[in-house]
This record gives sequence, structure tokens and C-alpha cells, in this order.
Amino acid sequence: MAEKPRVVVAGGTGVFGRLFARELAQSGAFRIVVAARDGAAASRLATELGCESLALDLGDRSAVAATASDSFAFVCLAGPFQRLDPSIAAVVVSAGGHWLDISDDEQWVDNLLTNPSLHADAVARSVVVVPGLSSVPALSGVLARLALRDLPAAVRAEITLFIGNRNLKGTGAIASAICAPSTSERLTIDLPFGRREALRFASPDETLLCRELGIAASFHVAFELPAAKLMVRVMRALPLSARIKTAIAALVSRTSAPFSRFGSDVGGVDVRLVHSDGRAIRRRVTASGQRLAIVPALTALHALKNGEITSRGCISPAEALPLERWLSLLAGHRLVVE
Repeated sequence: MAEKPRVVVAGGTGVFGRLFARELAQSGAFRIVVAARDGAAASRLATELGCESLALDLGDRSAVAATASDSFAFVCLAGPFQRLDPSIAAVVVSAGGHWLDISDDEQWVDNLLTNPSLHADAVARSVVVVPGLSSVPALSGVLARLALRDLPAAVRAEITLFIGNRNLKGTGAIASAICAPSTSERLTIDLPFGRREALRFASPDETLLCRELGIAASFHVAFELPAAKLMVRVMRALPLSARIKTAIAALVSRTSAPFSRFGSDVGGVDVRLVHSDGRAIRRRVTASGQRLAIVPALTALHALKNGEITSRGCISPAEALPLERWLSLLAGHRLVVE
């Protein structure tokens, strides 16, 4: 029997990393290595899941290279991506591993997808680099393509990520929210937990949907609790460094657990396409918990193992698989697409 492919789950002890590692372990299809800066925390989770662990600093390029050299894939769930060096993807590729990540940072995703030397090296080594395998821009890109099929020649997309309060808040996700530039733009939308005002954020979709589909896009985030929205608005406006805001995000993540007992655990992505004549169509995907953030990466990893992703090089997340296959695989992960 062939040995199972080895997969490194970097950032494996964070909120998304734990969720990803657990679902991956349940599949039984891979030999998993839980990697994190805190080796003791990685070891505890690995013991629980029955897999390997590794203390790994992503800033140590030689350690990343050594880890990736005998691995099928390196899946990065360590945020915030604004503070990571994108060259680590090239290190993994040079070591012969596939690179997947769940970044929703516009600059990170575009830097990887438009790097010609990285693309050429990945093609030469027959591996892929697929950034953004998360709620945004992967699921949002799939929903935009689904909506475009029913409303051809749409010119504008309004994308909203909504987050129920009972979902856990990791340091990376909070840091991404409060480190984003402040803006006064708002969008009001009906959500499973009621009508909410969403805040405008930058997103890879603004670049990807324009480049790939010719659609102008705006991205907003809606929080279930008004207090959460207020906190994000205030923190975004404060003139603090990204390092200080990340430290604050870590504190908020540690202290927010008691407040996460209230509200809904529903999360989702809503995409509304608008035609030049005013017609509009909406597509939405929802799930309980934080699974939306990690299912695209799980899907792509299994598709790579099964030979369903045949292209090599730097690949946009929504284009890694045909639309119908994305929809089929998402349904298999119990995601509800409306």
C-alpha cells in the first residue's frame, strides 16, 4: 500500500488551523504534521489527533525548506498574512511542495498570483501555488461565477462576509480586521441573524473579479453584534502600528470567549451581482461554525491528491477547479449554496 501523502499544517494551533487539522485527520487520507511556533501546543493537538507535530517558525526559511522537502503540500493557516513574508511560498515550491493558504489579504494573494518567477518554478517542479483558499476570495469567486451564469454581462459585485457572534475569533482574523484601512463606506444587508450594516474592507476579489470576469467588486464584513462592529471601527481608525494592533488582537481573542456564548454560530458569504440595466441576482453560501474559512483549502488539497487539479503554477483559487466540480465538492462538505 502506498504511503499517505505528508501534509504540513502551518499555524495548526490557531482557530482555523485546529479546525482544518481535525477535519483533515477525520478523512484519513493524509499523514498530517501540525506545525506551529509553540511546539508544546502543536504536540498536544497532534497527540489528540494521532499525528505528528513540529515547532516551526515561518520566519526561518531553512526550517521551512527542510519541512517542505519531504512533504506533498504545505498548507498555511497562520495569520495575519499581512505580517508574513510571501517569499516563504517560493521556499516551499523550491523544496518541491504544493503551497496552499487561506489568506484574504489583497496584497498577499495578488503578489503570489502575479509573481512570474514563482509561477515558472512551480510549473518546472510540477506543483501549484493557490493562495486565498478561504471564504474570500475562493468561495466568493465561486459564487460570483455561479451568479454570472444566470446574469451574464453583470458589471458589479457586492460581496459580504457575515460572522455569527458564537464563532470563535482567532488572532489572525481579528488582526486582519483591525489593521485594515479605515473607511466610511457602509452596506446594509439582510442576514440570517437580521438586518445589519456591514463595513467596507479591501479584498482580493476587487482585483481578481475585475481581472478574471471583468466585474467591479466591493467587499464588506457584517458582524452580528453592534459592539463588535464598533470595536473594529474604532481600532481601524487608531494610528497604531500593525504590530501593536496584532498584540491587541491576541488579547481580544483570549478574552472574547465568554461573549461568544451569545448569538448565532452561522457564517456565510453573500454575492450580489448587478447588471448595467439594474437587474440583480444574489447567491449565498452558509455554514455553522467557522468551516467556511477552511473548506476551500480542504477541497483543493483532496482534489490535488486525486489528480483533479491538473494545472501547475500559480492558480487563482476559484479557477483551481471547474465551477460544477466546486459546487459538487462544497455540497459534499455540507455547505448550503442558495
